[in-house]
Amino acid sequence: MLNIQDLPAEVEIIPTSRVDFGGDVGCYFHDLSTRGIVYLDLVFATHGMEKQDSLLLPLLSRALCGCGLAGIPYGEVARTLALYSGGFTAGLDAGSLVGREEVREQIIFRLKTLKRKLIPALKTVKNLLLGADFSDLDRLKDILLNQRNALKASLIPAGHHFAALRAGSRISRAMRIEEGWQGITQLIHLTELTAGLTDQGSTMAEIAFRLQYLREIIINKSRLTLNISAEIGNLNTISKALQPLMAELPAGNVQSGEGKHAERESREREPPEKENSFPCHSPGSESFVAPVAVGYVAQSLAGARFGTPGDAHQAVLANLLTTGPLWHEVRMKGGAYGAFASQIGLEGVFSFSSYRDPRIIETLRAYREALEYGTEGDIGGKIVEEAIISTIGSEEKPLAPGEKDIVALKRILYGIDDRLRQQRRREILAVSRSDLAGAASLLLRLFDGRHSVVLASGKSILEAGEELGELKEGMVELPL
Repeated sequence: MLNIQDLPAEVEIIPTSRVDFGGDVGCYFHDLSTRGIVYLDLVFATHGMEKQDSLLLPLLSRALCGCGLAGIPYGEVARTLALYSGGFTAGLDAGSLVGREEVREQIIFRLKTLKRKLIPALKTVKNLLLGADFSDLDRLKDILLNQRNALKASLIPAGHHFAALRAGSRISRAMRIEEGWQGITQLIHLTELTAGLTDQGSTMAEIAFRLQYLREIIINKSRLTLNISAEIGNLNTISKALQPLMAELPAGNVQSGEGKHAERESREREPPEKENSFPCHSPGSESFVAPVAVGYVAQSLAGARFGTPGDAHQAVLANLLTTGPLWHEVRMKGGAYGAFASQIGLEGVFSFSSYRDPRIIETLRAYREALEYGTEGDIGGKIVEEAIISTIGSEEKPLAPGEKDIVALKRILYGIDDRLRQQRRREILAVSRSDLAGAASLLLRLFDGRHSVVLASGKSILEAGEELGELKEGMVELPL
């Protein structure tokens, strides 16, 4: 049977070096055995956007990968990409920098291709980034409607994710940005955007104009960071293949504050009400009505930040609570399909959530009781050891080269260095019962600052609101 002594004491380190391709664009290289495949990430910082422009970034990222080119329909462009690459995709990501009150946000374009096909693949990528044809309004409308429908379709299967992200967005600036991109705020934005397609004030032509404006602001060298994974012997070939793209990318306006490599942006922490468009009641609760037979109940509070001992203690505590009191009270007794605690150290958020949960009040009560169990419960050494093993196990999953590429990139972006990772590993391995009690006690002291989000039927919310009146104040019906 596995015990703590069997766990790896050292964290795995992904080889990373900074390389100079000339100019002011930062580039990071990972020498990995990729069997001739090149993984290339083009990271464009997206700071400085007004809220309405930020909400359009998910559409921009899809349109840059999914439109045709001038005189070339999307179907032909898609065939070219399939011929020369294993995929060209885009995603948005935001996170807090370790040890700083700063947030970094970006679009990450990912290209996977064979070394021998890199030049034609990059040519197509360059053409799309600089010239994706937003004037094809029928194609752009299809992308917009597909985006809306996909988000709607994911709400009920992943309701716990939507609820937890919404709850965390009241504590973390980065999570507020991500909630605007992929959460309830984005769903309502897309619904409003598509509902107005036939109105004179909101046409596809105007949307295309705004996307073109955002492309001109974002797609330039002053906002760009490159991240590459391949065998080291292919580095010169990759450098040469990138030259046409680097030559044609606009320089960007460094004077406007985009900054060298656009690696960091310092933001003041604005009140959550400026970021989200729904009422928030003290200490913090929101209710969203959806056509579901069972619900999703999330709660977040301030947690320890990555790089502090409390992060390791709360990570183990979260694992222990998930497999202990939450399993028994919320899942076994309460009938939920799942119940989870998680520590998001990068954002300083400790989160609870339930999945397909028939109860609301009892689950919210169980979250506090779980922390009380963490401080005073009968938790033996074997239980603590199992929680440590599970915590380390979740961090030691084998990764394919493409997965290592994106993990290494995010460590670079947010300042997660290997020294801090190793320090955290030592702290996890050394966690004691008293450490867990201290972590739970601290979270209980912060519990009054929690924020709760419920996604359920109107009937369920109204019934729960008889005991917790905040839940029925300002209920928002989701457009499904």
